[in-house]
Amino acid sequence: MGVVAYKDKFYGGAVDDKLAWTLLDTKTGTASINLPNDYNELFIKVKFGSYDIYVPMFIPRIVLTSSYVQYRAGYYSLSTAHGMVSIAIKDTMMNIYEVYLNGSNITSTSEIKVYYR
Repeated sequence: MGVVAYKDKFYGGAVDDKLAWTLLDTKTGTASINLPNDYNELFIKVKFGSYDIYVPMFIPRIVLTSSYVQYRAGYYSLSTAHGMVSIAIKDTMMNIYEVYLNGSNITSTSEIKVYYR
């Protein structure tokens, strides 16, 4: 099944508000994002600086606590380029921790979009 987009929500197969992803926030660099009280799962999309490279991450709330952890879950690799994304996250807040592309730190120009449901 494809993904159906509508305004700031997108649906992965069924049009049901419990399955809908809602855009929470978009930030550049290490700016913090406050997480809502009512989320169960996060979908995080990180854009590598000015490049058209995106890394998705899914994080269920059940794995988060009140303490920050470094969540290194986004990797990108081709024969000519490679990259890594790491975020700092706890149950109420998150931000990009670091983004590397071909060995260079591009955190300050990378963008994070956070969706929740």
